[in-house]
Amino acid sequence: HEALEADTVPEDRSLEQLEDYYLRRAEGRIRFLQSCGDFELDFPTSNLASLPELIQREEIEINGRRYRNPLAILADIRDSSRLSDILRPRIENFCAHGDMTFLNMVFDTKAKTYKLIDNRGYIGRWDALYDFGKLKFTLSGFGQVMLGRFSLSENKKDSFRLELQGSDVLQKLNTSFLEDISRNENFKELVVEEPYWRERVMFAEAIHYLSDIPHRLLLDQAPKNAVAVFLLGTERLNDCYRVFEDEQG
Repeated sequence: HEALEADTVPEDRSLEQLEDYYLRRAEGRIRFLQSCGDFELDFPTSNLASLPELIQREEIEINGRRYRNPLAILADIRDSSRLSDILRPRIENFCAHGDMTFLNMVFDTKAKTYKLIDNRGYIGRWDALYDFGKLKFTLSGFGQVMLGRFSLSENKKDSFRLELQGSDVLQKLNTSFLEDISRNENFKELVVEEPYWRERVMFAEAIHYLSDIPHRLLLDQAPKNAVAVFLLGTERLNDCYRVFEDEQG
């Protein structure tokens, strides 16, 4: 319980954190694809010839829906004082983990408890909702990508088909995640000063996908995995942005 105690972040520093933890981080990882023209695509394509072409498209069709290039949305967020205010971290506490995916947890059968592994170590104060975004991103598709439980193809110009192969239990956990944590008394106390915590967790989820692109290329040596997280991040970021537009409208 004491570990969930958080401090309020001054506005100027919180805007810097928005840039460092989210906007610049995602932009740099997306643009990494510009230097990856030598990677041979390892999934069926009809028009895409190389990875750099992917981020040159203004719009991308995923499973029959059109989405804006994520770089354009990140620029819009930076240019909007309203969106920057919604998405800036308002609280910080000690870094609980830094990469808190379900893949970095093990279950102790004797103690009947979950234990975190592969944490980042001490890095000072941290955005408390960053790790909750990591949990959401594991549930919504990253776990399936890491386990190879998905299919990907490009079936016409700018049109991708991405299918995740997950269990019904996993899908239910993802769908109910925000409601589940909102009922936790410690979490409610943590986010007292975070009026937009739902939007921020959704935003963090999208950013985590986009920021994972180089890891899937360099660690997995798999363009298919990198494109999958790019598409999932693009989809989530667009959905998040549409929520902002609907709220304003």
